[in-house]
Amino acid sequence: MTAPTTVRRAAAAAIAGAFSLGGLVAVTTAPAQAFDPSCEPAEPVLTSLNVSPTKVNVKTGERTVIVSGTTSGPKLDYVFVNGDPVGKGQDRFGYQSKPKAGTFKVKVSVPKGAGNGRHDLSVDLSSGDSYQGYETSDLADMGMPSFFNVISKPDLKAPTLKKITFSTKKVNTTKKVAKVKVTATFAEKGGSGMGYGTVMIGTAKKTIAAASLTPKKGKLVGTATIPKWVGKGKATVVNASVGDKAGNFTSYPEDKSLTGKLKPRLAVTSKTDRTAPTVGAVTVTPTTGRVGDNRWQVSYSVKATDKQSGVGYVLASLRQQDSEYSYPVALGGLKNKKGTWVGKGTVDCWLAPGTYDVVIEPTDNQQNTTSVTRGTVTLTN
Repeated sequence: MTAPTTVRRAAAAAIAGAFSLGGLVAVTTAPAQAFDPSCEPAEPVLTSLNVSPTKVNVKTGERTVIVSGTTSGPKLDYVFVNGDPVGKGQDRFGYQSKPKAGTFKVKVSVPKGAGNGRHDLSVDLSSGDSYQGYETSDLADMGMPSFFNVISKPDLKAPTLKKITFSTKKVNTTKKVAKVKVTATFAEKGGSGMGYGTVMIGTAKKTIAAASLTPKKGKLVGTATIPKWVGKGKATVVNASVGDKAGNFTSYPEDKSLTGKLKPRLAVTSKTDRTAPTVGAVTVTPTTGRVGDNRWQVSYSVKATDKQSGVGYVLASLRQQDSEYSYPVALGGLKNKKGTWVGKGTVDCWLAPGTYDVVIEPTDNQQNTTSVTRGTVTLTN
């Protein structure tokens, strides 16, 4: 059979890494599980797969396809299933976080207006240290179900936005955040029904807020929270998107221009935060260790403060001294525990011996950031 696509720690790290949306940033880490010190951690393996039902008729409404299976190897963080229509239409997908050991059950929603005909399956399995992807051909070669069929009148028309309005023309967030109701009218002619909308609000310098819109009485409605410390200025819609239940969507300004009716104005009065967070005490353990035979973890503990917008997230890493190609390793996205940012980074077997600087990079909630070096870690053979 064709070997399944394998992307080891790099892919797993990317899945669990930093998430950014229009300047509003959060850092997440992979779900905690027992650490495997092996240089080549075991990969998850798909051992069985079931698809039920194998055919759905969605001409009158949404149906659900259940994709379930069993696995061997490490406990999974998540399972992602994708159904790619062979003909016209958008992918259908579903996922399950933290499935029970050795088994999973993913619900794939197939809406009215989905692509007609065969939908080829792919399955992605991810654990904390490894990843295994199975394409349609892999599943077929393994004698497992590799597709499901859909009877549908496809919706191939992307919805569009007609007008966006704010509930107020001005806000003052000098002392507290402000809530702004965002309402959008739209055109949806494909027949599958409206699914969602998103609106990003920003000034000429940066994005300051986001609103997730849901259908309500023929309109899309949501709330944007304008935070403190965003500065004084005129804000408007800088990005927007709208999608139907069949998966068709329009992005602004990528697909269509943000015209006047989509750019309501909002006068913002607020203090300005231009100061990066301050790094205090830093503790790293252990400060020495061997590389080559096993992986191990370094623990970070960081005091970071920001008296204005507040600390948003903290990254910690090791960077080799006296190296022409110094890049971060043992990267850790730290979590705030009562004012102390803590987390772990993995020292891989392939790292070169030498002295590594401990680099701490805090970022506040207005995206001011700094980078400081605090201590070293020495790696030996």
